[in-house]
Amino acid sequence: MDQLKIEDAIRPLVEPLSEATGRLLQKIDLFKNDFLSMQLSPDGRAFIIRPLSASVVTIEDLNRQVAEGADRQDIIDQTFQKNGQTYQISQRSASGRLFSWIGTLIECKRIEAAHNTWSAAATDTTVIMMYHSLTNDHIRWVDQDTKLLYISLLARFLSQTKATRIVAEYKINGIVPDMPDDYVETNPPLMPQQRVGVVVSLNQPSKALFMEQGTGKTATVVARVNIEAVRKRNGTSPGVKQGMYRHLVVCPRSVRSNWAIEFTSFSTSPGKIAILRGGVHRRATTLVEAIKAEDGCVWSTVILPWDTTDSMKSYLKRVSWDLITFDESHMAKSSKSRRWLANREVVLAPFSRQVTILSGTPIANSLNDLYGQLELLGDGLSGFSSREAFRKFYGKYKNLPQTKGVSKLIGAKNIPLLQERLARMSFIVSKKEARLNLPDKMYAIHEVYMTTLQKKWYKTLAEELALELEDVEDSTISVNHILTKLLRLTQITSGHVKPDREIDPDTELPIGPSETKQIPGLNPKVEEMVGILTGEGRDPLGKTIIWACFIEDIRIISERLKQEGISFRSYYGGTKDADREIAIKDFNDDPECKVFLANPAAAGAGLNLVGYDWWSKEPIQETYTDMEIFFSQNWSAVLRSQAEDRAHRKGTRQPVQIIDLVVPGTIDEEIRARVTSKLEKAMAIQDIRNILEGVLDLESE
Repeated sequence: MDQLKIEDAIRPLVEPLSEATGRLLQKIDLFKNDFLSMQLSPDGRAFIIRPLSASVVTIEDLNRQVAEGADRQDIIDQTFQKNGQTYQISQRSASGRLFSWIGTLIECKRIEAAHNTWSAAATDTTVIMMYHSLTNDHIRWVDQDTKLLYISLLARFLSQTKATRIVAEYKINGIVPDMPDDYVETNPPLMPQQRVGVVVSLNQPSKALFMEQGTGKTATVVARVNIEAVRKRNGTSPGVKQGMYRHLVVCPRSVRSNWAIEFTSFSTSPGKIAILRGGVHRRATTLVEAIKAEDGCVWSTVILPWDTTDSMKSYLKRVSWDLITFDESHMAKSSKSRRWLANREVVLAPFSRQVTILSGTPIANSLNDLYGQLELLGDGLSGFSSREAFRKFYGKYKNLPQTKGVSKLIGAKNIPLLQERLARMSFIVSKKEARLNLPDKMYAIHEVYMTTLQKKWYKTLAEELALELEDVEDSTISVNHILTKLLRLTQITSGHVKPDREIDPDTELPIGPSETKQIPGLNPKVEEMVGILTGEGRDPLGKTIIWACFIEDIRIISERLKQEGISFRSYYGGTKDADREIAIKDFNDDPECKVFLANPAAAGAGLNLVGYDWWSKEPIQETYTDMEIFFSQNWSAVLRSQAEDRAHRKGTRQPVQIIDLVVPGTIDEEIRARVTSKLEKAMAIQDIRNILEGVLDLESE
């Protein structure tokens, strides 16, 4: 298809999806001799643009100018072809309308050293604004490279818009698209939302699956891989060399085995699975074996944890990956982190063909979380050339007093434009939209009252924190420090304390290690937890997940469960990989194992803890997880949301009761309110002061 035909094909499809976008892309009324000259910057990251006026000339006009002494090369440089006519740049200035429009470009700055010249970010946002507001009739491409980049950025929207319409038909009218003719049905069959996810993802260089926990993200990817792999093996995938399909999965350490199980359960073609474990040498050896083509092997999936990529990137970048999948992409939301930088290197390697990102909680604290994830999906897919430009366009900020260069996010703007970008680039579906008809979540708070000694410790620490705040400046570093210290109050409500180390008066250095100690006496939260687990009316088939954010919580709960004769498995940072897999299997497959004791940071993402052998085509266990207890928690709304949904997903048999153990009038209430309402984490000292005001005075029993 030549360039004109490509543009003709795109025009009816690159249309605004919202009124806000329509206003931004409104066509401007230009004179017929107004043009915008475009040329790529030397680094290819920007368009150098210049408004100009040009008139139609004939060959005779140009020959006459040469005859009158004009330089032939100058004439060639000042002429261009447009719509079958020859134009010559004139000395007159372009109309004011064109100059005014340049001022509306989102990422555009004037080049002071050049006359009437601007630098505009070479992003799809810039191109779409030009395409709609100016139309191609008023654009002069200085060279072919500039035109090709412009066309390619437009063409990317062609497939994105088709996918958007498929999703809209599903969400609005409940229409599930037909699967490809070469699709082989899985056992069990894919659910409707998974079929939509497969269709809109197939052969897409970049796609985000923002599917809520429990809607089947993993199986959707498995089905896609099998379809594309068979096509590649048979040589029927256009532009793709025939051979074995290579798939890389980067995921949380806790779900590596789950990916292997899902590939085994949902694959419809033969393949091999490799989980990279051990040291670099062992992982590299496993990788080499995994990517080696074998007779009868249609696909190979390599699975490794997020933080392993950095040490393995030199190997991973050499592999021709047909698809890279980033599971729980919110774990790489920071575009400045070592984790993000390492994985992006692999994505941008010349041999990586397609990328997909998965998350049920892509926005943890603010819309800014999306920038890193979209850029991990592909260079420029955020629509901006930098994180700073993204933040400025979508966020509202307030400068903090007494702090130089630090501002606080106080709101969002231009939301319809971000929603439209997500509609084009991702498939977003909730459990409600997927019509899973899952049993409800039922929330309850069990009030627990501290002992006299706990109150003493709590009040002392709260007063110390209040004094510390008096001399603290408003800065992000100080806030994070205080937020961490506030969690020490949570330790006290959970029944233990970690005193500050003594200071040697001579050396002014800490003496000895700081040890966590149980506060003497009964632990009220532990007593309440045991009462819930052993109380009359507890369903004998029901299982319970207990979430705790401190190692000391895990230790003391473990001891008490053993005393009560309650069979359990634990899963936290100190659990070995092999023991983690055993813990998951035992909890789901052993009817006598009643409790899964875990830390949300370790087990909150990706695990399926529905309480029976869900992986079996015909499960034999009659048990189910019907209760979750949050013994303690931190400030992360993402960890809370992820943890809740380990038992509330496809396959959930009974309503899940979610119980918070809360000491009234303490930090427990503040944390629960913030994480359950998904309020943004406090990022100003004033916020911290407000929190302390609410927890300094304990309510009387």
